[in-house]
Amino acid sequence: MKTLKRIAGCLLLLCLGMAAGHAQTGKSVYGDQVKADVKMNYVYDFDEALRLAREQNKPVFFNCFVDWAVPCHGMNKYVFSDQAFCDFMNKTFVNLWMDMTTAKGNELALKYRVRTYAHYLVLDADGNVIHRIVGGSKLPDFRNQVEMALSDSTSLSGTARRYAAGDHSRSSLYHYVKALRLADEDSLFTVVGQEYLKLLRPADLAKKDNWMLARLAIPDRNCDNYRYLVAHKQLFADSIGARIIDNFLESLVCREVMQYAMGSVTFDEAGLDSLRRVMDEAQLSDTCVSRTFYDIAKLRGAKDYRGLLNYLQTYGHRLLIYRANLELSLDFSDMNAEDKASLVAYLKEAAVREGNTSAGKSLASFATLLEKGEGIDFDHGPLSEVLARAKREGKLVFMDCFTSWCGPCRMMASVVFPRKDVGDAFNPRFVSFKCDMEKGEGIELAKKYGVKVYPTLLVLDADGNLLHTLTGARSPQELIRMAEQVTAEK
Repeated sequence: MKTLKRIAGCLLLLCLGMAAGHAQTGKSVYGDQVKADVKMNYVYDFDEALRLAREQNKPVFFNCFVDWAVPCHGMNKYVFSDQAFCDFMNKTFVNLWMDMTTAKGNELALKYRVRTYAHYLVLDADGNVIHRIVGGSKLPDFRNQVEMALSDSTSLSGTARRYAAGDHSRSSLYHYVKALRLADEDSLFTVVGQEYLKLLRPADLAKKDNWMLARLAIPDRNCDNYRYLVAHKQLFADSIGARIIDNFLESLVCREVMQYAMGSVTFDEAGLDSLRRVMDEAQLSDTCVSRTFYDIAKLRGAKDYRGLLNYLQTYGHRLLIYRANLELSLDFSDMNAEDKASLVAYLKEAAVREGNTSAGKSLASFATLLEKGEGIDFDHGPLSEVLARAKREGKLVFMDCFTSWCGPCRMMASVVFPRKDVGDAFNPRFVSFKCDMEKGEGIELAKKYGVKVYPTLLVLDADGNLLHTLTGARSPQELIRMAEQVTAEK
């Protein structure tokens, strides 16, 4: 089920009149841009809707509306303003509209488990749920979804009763699965969907009606159905749509490639190339997100930082919603001064591009911290030389035990360690040492000091004896207090 976009802030609609023949009107938090010529004949009181349903022998179509939900407004514009559709709805149902942010709306949202919007219910005259539609869609799809409520063989309640009574035929299972998916009943959808899949051949997945089960039928790349999909991609593309199939295939590889691109896993050229072969076999576009992540990962693994920045300037737009997160992962301890200056300039441009958003602010902060360089002055070892230096300078050793794949480690490196107040607390007291615990001497040091979680922050004396341990990401204030406490105890 497509995740629904929520936008904070809501104003009550002023349209709780009772007269049929009038759609809701009133001010929206989005102003005039969401105005729509709604042609539904609504009633605005729940008990009145049930009374009319009994009197007219009709089911109730319940529009659970909230002003902040963009999909609710989209449905007003594209569906509830369509004259032919509204004529059908006004003839077939008692149509109820309610602002779910009111006291009564909250009460009904709790009763009917309405948690996401857009959200629509079909009720009988006693208020029992016949059918549920979570999410909006355009016509004619939405009308088809509503019409499912009019038959026991297709409605949510009707198909559930058939299933409970033991009717597990292929046709009945299909309609029950379809109703469950529409109602966003994920747990039951998985159980019944798996039962339905046992009745299908791989070729049956190429039928448009069965594609709703793709995630259940093809959970990863290690199943027969995946291999069938790749081998018969054009068959699926002709039936389901080329873009849908490409997006699905890419979803099964993108996360793994992204981890290499963001430095979340240790660079492994053989592993990365095996993912390229997966993309080749799936015939993914050269300009897709996963291919772009692959190119970035290769440059990152080769430590070609200048080439990486040039690539991002040219092709970074291909990363779409992942772009800023990738840019926030560009923390390289072994960068030379010239490349670091180029990175700072790139991050500043990226911050301007993102504007006054959380991503823009994070990028600007990251650039500032890298540029000032006023944080902890790290030595990169080996430990023997770090200990010797600590003895000469009469200091303790602060050791940052990290891994390349650890997100909190990267956060500490890009946000906490570069801060001036942290540097002022640490540099006079410690010789600070960064050590990748999965490379070089880090493997043995992890065993010696019992490092099992990341990040782990150690304080050693100049002979290498362990004095203090912190695990997990810490705030600047916590680190400063630790530095002051440990050196006071010394």
